[in-house]
Amino acid sequence: MTHHGTRVAWGRSRAARSMTGLAAVALLVTGCSGERDLTVTEKQDVVLDALAQELSQLVDERGLVINPPSERPRPVDPYATAWLVTMADEAGVELPGAPSVAAVVDDPDVAASLRDAVPAEWWAWSLETIAAAGGETLADDDVVVPASTYADAQDDDDRAARTWIASVLEDAGRPSGYPGALADDLVAATADGRVSAIRAWFLVDACARLDADCRTPRVEPVTTTIREPLDVLTLAAAASLARAGVDVDGYDGEAARELAEEALTGLEPGNDVLAAKLAGIVAAEGGDRAPAAAYLDEAAERWDADAGMYRQHVVLMGSVEATYAARRILGERFVALAEEHGTYGTVEGLLGRPGTLGVVPELMALAILQDRDGGVPDAFAGRAAEVSADYSGRTVPATDAGLALQVAALLLDLGEPVTDLEVEPVPVTEEDERLVNHLVAAALDGTLANGEELLAAYADHVDALPRVVVADGPGHPNFHTRLGVLDYLDPGWTEESRQALVDQTRTRVGCAATPHLVTRTTDPLDGCDVLLTADVVHSSVGIDALAEAS
Repeated sequence: MTHHGTRVAWGRSRAARSMTGLAAVALLVTGCSGERDLTVTEKQDVVLDALAQELSQLVDERGLVINPPSERPRPVDPYATAWLVTMADEAGVELPGAPSVAAVVDDPDVAASLRDAVPAEWWAWSLETIAAAGGETLADDDVVVPASTYADAQDDDDRAARTWIASVLEDAGRPSGYPGALADDLVAATADGRVSAIRAWFLVDACARLDADCRTPRVEPVTTTIREPLDVLTLAAAASLARAGVDVDGYDGEAARELAEEALTGLEPGNDVLAAKLAGIVAAEGGDRAPAAAYLDEAAERWDADAGMYRQHVVLMGSVEATYAARRILGERFVALAEEHGTYGTVEGLLGRPGTLGVVPELMALAILQDRDGGVPDAFAGRAAEVSADYSGRTVPATDAGLALQVAALLLDLGEPVTDLEVEPVPVTEEDERLVNHLVAAALDGTLANGEELLAAYADHVDALPRVVVADGPGHPNFHTRLGVLDYLDPGWTEESRQALVDQTRTRVGCAATPHLVTRTTDPLDGCDVLLTADVVHSSVGIDALAEAS
């Protein structure tokens, strides 16, 4: 969109913008009668100390900063719920509440959003398992399994698993979609030569469910050990076969029980399939069920009493991008965070693996490392200069403008600024305004060789920003990039009008666990964002808003 209005002055330097922000902070008062105003440095220290503490709580075990997720409840997870229901039954542990499928089958939108997360046959098994545990009855169309499912198996074990699920559904009086006579095919399958323990258990249990006249399969020998997930699945199958009276060469029940108890005790949350399988081994061998009870007790934090299901378990991982944003936020304070959490070693390790990082995260990693003692490793010391030489003198098409601007900003940070870089204008549309605002800022900052051309192309857009940023308010998706451009301008605001914008920005600060980070939207439940905070903390209005949150 194009706006017409009074021309505003531009061209202030990065240093001038920083001084504007700090000067504005100095005007803020503590709010208590008789107390002196904090100095510029004191107010900045309050903000950055608070942000340093909050960011330190967002570091993963590798030392990378996590960009916080939404604070809305995570979706329910029927597949995990079915395995935890199975585990509780094996361990003799009472569930936190009555399991139910109603939250999924009664809401087509919820079902549609979750169904693609697991194959159709396991989706059907999950719902049937939960419904059976909760004493509910499913409609046939709730558990539809396409006939093609049974032809798409990856291998014999997978084919046996799908056949077993068909037997579970048919045993429950539900159509399985199986193309043919299931019982006859089971009889034929058990007449084969030796089969894996996993395949054998699926076949034996399926035959029992359908009362099929199957032969006892000959099982391939197993090794009673747990080194990887497949070992757990194999031993669980062997334990179930042994409990059913089927001989499995190499299976040592006592050793399997000890291994399973140890593995279950040290299992990380969210490994629900492995937990259920380990609990099955322990139960089959009459072992200590306390580890299973402890795992289920921890999983109870995910229980949704209204839905009658467990919610998804998500392991949050940090990223180079969020870590670099934290460095932008904290400045010299970032060094202490990085040294405390081993960030530098992880980042250097990522640089040392070719192909792991693209050019932007690679430059971010170099920028992170330049602050530590010793700086960037010698092996990568010339990389920034190489990229700078590659981009210098280029004319970048509008389609690649975003990447070029990121690279140019990072190279400036690394002390290897590009020269004679031009970027073709991007049309001013609602969809591309964020990129346009970054282009304007780069033109005003002198980063781009064709800055004057860009400023002429975007003159109407720039003129309108002081008005539209207030009129559209903090809920606009480009609110933060607009603030960044305004730092270069002289909008002619009164103290009251500027404070009104600070107040608007203040509504975008603070989530429950991170009261000084900037929110993604006007609803704090959508979560706070480290990357947005890095932009806002470098704008004068933004630093004022963050200071008021302290």
